[in-house]
Amino acid sequence: MKIDISLISASALDADDVLRAKVIFTDRRSTPIAQQHADVVINCKGIMDLCTNAPKSAFDFFFIAACAYGIDRFIERRPYSIDGWSREMKVSFPVLDPGSWQGKEKSLADILSFLTGDYWEVQFTASPLILPAASNYPFSHPNIDQVNLFSGGLDSLIGAIDFLTEAPKKNLLLISHYDKNMPGPKGDQKKLFDKLSQKFKQPILWSESVGVYLENATLATRENTLRSRSLLFISLAVMAANAYGTNLPVWVPENGSVSLNYPLSSSRRMACSTRTTHPRLLRDIRKLLSNLNLSDNVKNPYELLTKGEMVNRCADKSFLMSIVGESNSCGKRGHRRGWRAQASHCGVCMPCVYRRAALAGSSDPTNYGFNIEDLRRDSTNTRLINKRGQDLNACLDFLGTPLNIETIKVELLINGLNDLNSLSQYAIVVNNTRDELKDWIRRSPDSMIRNKAGLS
Repeated sequence: MKIDISLISASALDADDVLRAKVIFTDRRSTPIAQQHADVVINCKGIMDLCTNAPKSAFDFFFIAACAYGIDRFIERRPYSIDGWSREMKVSFPVLDPGSWQGKEKSLADILSFLTGDYWEVQFTASPLILPAASNYPFSHPNIDQVNLFSGGLDSLIGAIDFLTEAPKKNLLLISHYDKNMPGPKGDQKKLFDKLSQKFKQPILWSESVGVYLENATLATRENTLRSRSLLFISLAVMAANAYGTNLPVWVPENGSVSLNYPLSSSRRMACSTRTTHPRLLRDIRKLLSNLNLSDNVKNPYELLTKGEMVNRCADKSFLMSIVGESNSCGKRGHRRGWRAQASHCGVCMPCVYRRAALAGSSDPTNYGFNIEDLRRDSTNTRLINKRGQDLNACLDFLGTPLNIETIKVELLINGLNDLNSLSQYAIVVNNTRDELKDWIRRSPDSMIRNKAGLS
């Protein structure tokens, strides 16, 4: 499908520093054929100093990522797929610096395709947008030494604590995003930022949560996905780092287990496997940024650690554990039916499983909606009930399947990893992840659950 993006505000952001981009496509599957559209709302309030001081191509990268996120969320996958899963997207992005983007079409399309599991084809057109002068928006803080992604989750919290503890004389900028159609993260971020500000003496700047979301969509249902959110997050941080004009480090704090996202079964390979911080994705982003003459110092310092290793190696673990309950890792927090009262996490999606395994050796204050045993169909059957148990079923089967390092290497290559030099190290991360998950499963009082995971 061909998707056009037009700027509703043709010459400038509105008085509230909000930019609206209209996404339009011809829906040939409807009867009669119709034009479908939605507004991608990009609320730049609070980051206008970054938008106006960054190179135009850096702002373009942020704008492109925001529009891609909106498209990914707007167009439902299965009805518009060409094979039951992947969508075919032909998108024209308006940019402020067309010259810089010329020849980068394939690089960007490959990044989007790898990230979302779709087929993207992109081109660039000249944008009519005119940003305000940088002099109208002086930096809210003149000195920044590093930019961190700050989602409200456990990993990004550890990333912030590690930097602030180990570099007490350096200043950190935290970058966040929220989607008002998915409530929760903005409040988590605010609570954790307040705790960090009370603990550490050096200035900590927070962009506050930058809103990017859909409005006025003509389609009744939308795709419930966060696959493309990481690119939006990273583009925000890249714009911030480049606004300061130096090669500032950009940290994307994510444990290696989630970054690699080793498929729990063959059905979860390739397009069905999320790659939000995959090493290949970050490498391709760095290459694109370098070709745009932008700072490309983007890295995940935790890519070779499990989540449990991140917790245990935190530079101030006692402080981390005192506020860990304010962080949120759950991937299903919008589906609260049947949860225990006051629960903040479902407890059984894979992000929750990794969290529980990581905190199993500590005093975990998190209130979980379900335990594994809650999802047993009956006392004689180890199959876990309904869709809520899908992740755990796959996880238990994965743990019960014998694997060696060489087998893991092959699977990592099948799933898109292309860094042969680090292949063995990544395979060790997967193996350590299995051990960490098994240690948690051993604590289950249910022997049949333990047996399903290959544990006696």
